[in-house]
Amino acid sequence: AQQSYTLADVRQRAEAGGAGNNNKSSNEADETRDAAIQGVRLGLPAGNSSRQVVEANIESMSREKLVEHLVQLGVPPAAEVSDADLAAMLKLAVRSDFWRGVWQQHPNKGLLRMWMYAHDGFRKRLTALRQTVAGDADLTAAQVADVDSHLQGFLKKNAPHSEFEDTQLFPYFKEAYPQFAQFWQEIDNQHGKFNEVVKKATEAIAAGASGGANGDARKSLAGAVNGLADFYEDHLLLEERLMVPLWLNVTDAQKAELRSRLRGMYWLSSYSF
Repeated sequence: AQQSYTLADVRQRAEAGGAGNNNKSSNEADETRDAAIQGVRLGLPAGNSSRQVVEANIESMSREKLVEHLVQLGVPPAAEVSDADLAAMLKLAVRSDFWRGVWQQHPNKGLLRMWMYAHDGFRKRLTALRQTVAGDADLTAAQVADVDSHLQGFLKKNAPHSEFEDTQLFPYFKEAYPQFAQFWQEIDNQHGKFNEVVKKATEAIAAGASGGANGDARKSLAGAVNGLADFYEDHLLLEERLMVPLWLNVTDAQKAELRSRLRGMYWLSSYSF
């Protein structure tokens, strides 16, 4: 039988996701984008991008609409849940970090396990990359070579992952969920801009390859490396906030369609084991 949820269940997952999730931003632009994604998820007219508008619409929804959205978000409510509790549940469940923070508690966790593990690996590599330029001391040529080694290791792992997203994963979800077109486009734009960000870092590394990075050159290198890490961490955040609720809650028919499209090791992502 399908699992059903109460307000207490949803609160537990919301608290667990928030407490255990360090990969989220709290800046105003990010909050606006996040609210816009959730507005689309609730079927609100374009432009309703404030958290207040999203929550106000939840308060005015019928019981049937509240239940419909909760089912869409993977938290079908128990029959005895009151209207007030349904609204409270939806306010929590519609937050982009709700399932993203506790995706391993969802029955379909196996669908995105490899993808999420890859993202976590990228975050660890970016943290290690940042550490190579931490502090204020000048960098020797050997230290600059270490920066380059960390960067190249990250790029080597990232290339096949991005190719998988661009050629297999995202094309399906773009077709299945065209209402999120502006966010698919933002992800595509970020994929396109990635090479520019990497180029700044590689040029700064090349400048210090022989004599090290001193003074302004050291600041330029640190700025380029941290800029790349900031850019890609924001990119991962956008992808996950959009994709995790969609991917976790695909239907059996959608699973079958994904299975026909995925290749290589990610073919296993079409099975929810």
